[in-house]
Amino acid sequence: MYGLCRTDTFVGDAMGVVLTLRMPREHLLYGFFAWYLPDFLWMFSLTCALFGIMLPRNSSIVIWSAVSFLWGVLWETAQWNGVVDGTGDLWDVLMYIMAVIAAALINNLKRGK
Repeated sequence: MYGLCRTDTFVGDAMGVVLTLRMPREHLLYGFFAWYLPDFLWMFSLTCALFGIMLPRNSSIVIWSAVSFLWGVLWETAQWNGVVDGTGDLWDVLMYIMAVIAAALINNLKRGK
């Protein structure tokens, strides 16, 4: 998602922008689509990948949800402390929480639990 929408990332620079937001930066939803939706999708895909790899072994969904979320929190903490580039804000953490919950709910629905 970052590579498709954002030029200020390593992947976006390397690929060139394929898709750009067609709304002015002042638009109310610009920030959501430019910053928070990619964070949600990143965490959602990480969580689903962990579920796909680890849950067939009868592992606990709670453990892998927590691992995924903690990875996101560590990433945001690294941004807050200047270890990696980024803004590191609480809205990103909120998106991570929502993404992990969404992935867990979908996984439980698909498994019939």
